[in-house]
Amino acid sequence: MLDLPELWLELFYCGKSADSCRDGNGSVHSKAQVLYTEQVRGLRPTREIQFRCDLFGLAGFYALRLKPRDGLIDPSLAPLLEPRAMLQADWSKKYVFTVHTRSIFPCDPHGAGIRVLFQYPSCILNESDRVRVYAKLRADVMALVPPTSLHYISEQRVIKGLHTMSFECDLFYEKFIEYCFVYVSQAISGAVADIRMDCVPTLPVSVPPIRTMTGVSQETEEGGSILVDCNYGVCSVEFNQYRPSTVGC
Repeated sequence: MLDLPELWLELFYCGKSADSCRDGNGSVHSKAQVLYTEQVRGLRPTREIQFRCDLFGLAGFYALRLKPRDGLIDPSLAPLLEPRAMLQADWSKKYVFTVHTRSIFPCDPHGAGIRVLFQYPSCILNESDRVRVYAKLRADVMALVPPTSLHYISEQRVIKGLHTMSFECDLFYEKFIEYCFVYVSQAISGAVADIRMDCVPTLPVSVPPIRTMTGVSQETEEGGSILVDCNYGVCSVEFNQYRPSTVGC
């Protein structure tokens, strides 16, 4: 009869790819994050183990393995102790996040400030998730499309059971062109990941008015005439000298 050593079942997080569960030698990577351990008493044909959903706090691949307590692996047991079950987790579709305003300003300093609304799955850790605010600054350079950079402004913890929070008006300045609000999830291991982001302009975006001109005629130096006809933002230009020609704009 095979004399089994004291075995422990481990659940560990590998990373974003299945290959990250093993190193170049085919063994479990030494940097794997162990999230759960349980002693295995005897090897029954079948056994059911339920894992809490908050163990799977990051998207990516997870694996299960049996491991001797002393860490020494008998070569005859090597096939038994290889990672057997591979699990893949993705971000829940229950994460919903939005900023409840079209622009930062005008912002009422005596009101609620800038409100954000969010939903999340039931298994998040209490006061571990957070909402971070970043400001986008356009570089002061001569360029057709100047580069921009994000600057950290503030953050608040998400209290489990609540689905809204507000950021005070004095956090925001008009020198920034845009503010981005990011919902950040924290796993039980302490690792964090950005889940959702919503950006709003600092100032209201104005839509230029549509000019309406009908039958505006102007004489040219050559003795011809130009007729401009604009309706609902669609313009046609007709130049009449020797024969009419029309150009759409």
